[in-house]
Amino acid sequence: MKLPLILFSLVFIFQSSYGQKGLSGLQIGAEYFGGKTLLHSPSMRFTIPDRPWGITVEAMVQTRGNQYWQQMYGYPRFGLQFTYKSFGNDPILGHAIGLVPQIDLPILRKGVGNCWFRFGFGADVITKPFDRVNNYNNNAIGSYINNMTYLGFLWESPLSARWALRLGGTLTHTSNGAVVMPNLGLNSVDWRIGIVYNTDPQAEKTDFAYKQLPLEKKIIFNLSYGLGSEQFKTPNGPSYPVYILAAFASRQFSRSSKLNLGLEWNYYPANAAFNQSIDIPREEVIPQFKPSRISMNLGHELMFGRVSFLVALFMYVDHPFEGDGWFGNKLGPTYYFFKPFEPGRRHNIFLAGRLKSHGFTADYVELSMGACF
Repeated sequence: MKLPLILFSLVFIFQSSYGQKGLSGLQIGAEYFGGKTLLHSPSMRFTIPDRPWGITVEAMVQTRGNQYWQQMYGYPRFGLQFTYKSFGNDPILGHAIGLVPQIDLPILRKGVGNCWFRFGFGADVITKPFDRVNNYNNNAIGSYINNMTYLGFLWESPLSARWALRLGGTLTHTSNGAVVMPNLGLNSVDWRIGIVYNTDPQAEKTDFAYKQLPLEKKIIFNLSYGLGSEQFKTPNGPSYPVYILAAFASRQFSRSSKLNLGLEWNYYPANAAFNQSIDIPREEVIPQFKPSRISMNLGHELMFGRVSFLVALFMYVDHPFEGDGWFGNKLGPTYYFFKPFEPGRRHNIFLAGRLKSHGFTADYVELSMGACF
């Protein structure tokens, strides 16, 4: 349960690569980056470093249009990135070594250069997480293995037929989704400079004439059950599951876009155990400490064939938990077992990974399964 988002990122890579003919569009890149760590919580017990820095090495494959979604998004590219990062406070925060699947969507292509929107989800290993005895000031990261998520924009200007100069800016987030406490997380805004080498600049893109069947813009109903995990409040404390039920309607607006609206019920056994441990009668528990809550969720799925990426906002309709507020967000990938846009397709099964957060503070990591009808 620690990092289902990483597994789905790998599924995305495999699904994206299906239909590729060799690696004629292979691109190798390297970057140096620096930036600023954000003070997103007054509870941080360490000095916010001024100059985090790192290096990356990546391998990207340029899609050639062998699937419809590749042409629909203007021939994006995808691949894997190896990252080494210093958070700028080595005695307390240490370093991160990560492997991140990523995809680049083209925004602008001109003779003077190309602009890409990049997002990636992967894993990293932190060298100095929280330790009650030896590193008690690091209350941002409580586990060695964490999720690394980043998004941003890249600009590449050609230097020759094979070489290009890269400049960019990204937002990077590192946390474990409250699976292990503490988990305030680390967020940074980074600038990047690098070089890209194209192994085959003459690789041709395929321009298949896909049959454009009318899109059935129907409303589809969905039910899902999810299981999350959280460590309750304190480091080295007990871990509890989180149970998630959701019912929502979705409508397809295009082959790249789907909108979702519905209700979600969360049940936290950790809060029930806490109330029981201090002998609060069930009828006297105040709303902010009840173990369950209901939210209204509005989400958008960016579709890539059978894989999509969800960004959702939610608002509690009954009561928030103490200190969490009324609003939050969910994000993560979804895999559909059948092609969502097949003519007449209504029934489907999906598997999803989600990270639920209140602002920059993670609530839990979820793995869920659902059905469409």
